[in-house]
Amino acid sequence: MSYHIRTARVPNSETKLFREGGRPHYNVKIYLEADELDQVDSVEYKLHETFKNRHRIGRDRMNKFEIRIWSWDYFNARAKVIKNQGAPEAIQGLIKWWNL
Repeated sequence: MSYHIRTARVPNSETKLFREGGRPHYNVKIYLEADELDQVDSVEYKLHETFKNRHRIGRDRMNKFEIRIWSWDYFNARAKVIKNQGAPEAIQGLIKWWNL
Protein backbone atom coordinates (compact mmCIF):
# COMPACT_ATOMS: atom_id res chain seq x y z
CA MET A 1 0.00 0.00 0.00
CA SER A 2 1.32 3.40 -0.96
CA TYR A 3 0.36 6.55 0.96
CA HIS A 4 1.13 10.14 -0.03
CA ILE A 5 0.54 13.53 1.57
CA ARG A 6 -1.09 15.88 -0.94
CA THR A 7 -1.98 19.57 -0.79
CA ALA A 8 -4.22 22.06 -2.55
CA ARG A 9 -5.30 25.63 -1.98
CA VAL A 10 -8.85 25.90 -0.76
CA PRO A 11 -10.91 27.18 -3.71
CA ASN A 12 -12.31 30.71 -3.54
CA SER A 13 -10.44 31.57 -0.35
CA GLU A 14 -8.79 34.95 0.04
CA THR A 15 -5.35 35.47 1.55
CA LYS A 16 -5.20 36.48 5.19
CA LEU A 17 -2.78 38.65 7.17
CA PHE A 18 -2.30 37.58 10.77
CA ARG A 19 -0.41 40.72 11.79
CA GLU A 20 0.15 44.15 10.34
CA GLY A 21 3.04 44.09 7.90
CA GLY A 22 3.04 40.28 7.91
CA ARG A 23 3.10 37.96 4.95
CA PRO A 24 -0.10 36.90 3.21
CA HIS A 25 -1.21 33.42 4.28
CA TYR A 26 -3.09 30.99 2.06
CA ASN A 27 -5.79 28.56 3.11
CA VAL A 28 -4.43 25.09 2.30
CA LYS A 29 -5.93 21.64 2.62
CA ILE A 30 -3.67 18.71 3.39
CA TYR A 31 -4.98 15.22 2.69
CA LEU A 32 -4.01 11.60 2.17
CA GLU A 33 -3.80 9.98 -1.23
CA ALA A 34 -4.00 6.19 -1.24
CA ASP A 35 -5.39 3.34 -3.31
CA GLU A 36 -7.39 1.91 -0.41
CA LEU A 37 -8.63 4.60 1.97
CA ASP A 38 -10.98 2.01 3.49
CA GLN A 39 -7.97 0.47 5.24
CA VAL A 40 -7.21 3.74 7.09
CA ASP A 41 -8.76 4.84 10.40
CA SER A 42 -7.07 8.24 10.75
CA VAL A 43 -4.01 10.28 9.85
CA GLU A 44 -1.92 12.07 12.49
CA TYR A 45 -0.18 15.04 10.87
CA LYS A 46 2.86 16.73 12.38
CA LEU A 47 3.30 20.22 10.94
CA HIS A 48 6.27 22.60 11.00
CA GLU A 49 7.49 23.63 14.45
CA THR A 50 6.31 27.22 13.95
CA PHE A 51 2.65 26.12 14.15
CA LYS A 52 1.07 26.63 17.58
CA ASN A 53 -1.00 23.49 17.15
CA ARG A 54 1.36 21.39 15.06
CA HIS A 55 -0.22 18.01 15.82
CA ARG A 56 -3.48 17.57 13.90
CA ILE A 57 -5.62 14.52 13.23
CA GLY A 58 -7.65 13.87 10.10
CA ARG A 59 -10.52 11.45 10.77
CA ASP A 60 -12.92 11.96 7.86
CA ARG A 61 -12.39 9.25 5.25
CA MET A 62 -14.87 10.90 2.86
CA ASN A 63 -12.58 13.96 2.73
CA LYS A 64 -9.40 11.86 2.49
CA PHE A 65 -8.48 12.61 6.13
CA GLU A 66 -8.16 16.29 5.26
CA ILE A 67 -7.02 19.05 7.58
CA ARG A 68 -6.85 22.76 6.77
CA ILE A 69 -4.18 25.28 7.66
CA TRP A 70 -3.09 28.83 6.87
CA SER A 71 0.46 28.99 5.47
CA TRP A 72 2.73 31.50 3.79
CA ASP A 73 5.53 29.14 2.69
CA TYR A 74 6.41 25.57 1.78
CA PHE A 75 7.48 23.17 4.53
CA ASN A 76 7.99 19.47 5.13
CA ALA A 77 5.40 17.64 7.19
CA ARG A 78 5.25 14.17 8.64
CA ALA A 79 2.25 11.98 9.15
CA LYS A 80 1.37 8.67 10.71
CA VAL A 81 -1.24 6.63 8.87
CA ILE A 82 -3.29 4.67 11.43
CA LYS A 83 -4.67 1.59 9.69
CA ASN A 84 -7.54 -0.76 10.54
CA GLN A 85 -5.08 -3.62 10.79
CA GLY A 86 -1.33 -3.71 11.12
CA ALA A 87 1.25 -1.25 12.31
CA PRO A 88 0.94 2.49 11.66
CA GLU A 89 2.92 3.75 8.68
CA ALA A 90 5.07 6.88 8.83
CA ILE A 91 5.14 9.11 5.73
CA GLN A 92 6.30 12.61 4.90
CA GLY A 93 5.67 15.16 2.22
CA LEU A 94 6.22 18.72 1.08
CA ILE A 95 3.39 21.07 1.95
CA LYS A 96 3.09 23.51 -0.94
CA TRP A 97 0.27 25.61 -2.23
CA TRP A 98 1.28 27.74 -5.18
CA ASN A 99 1.31 26.50 -8.77
CA LEU A 100 -1.33 23.96 -7.82
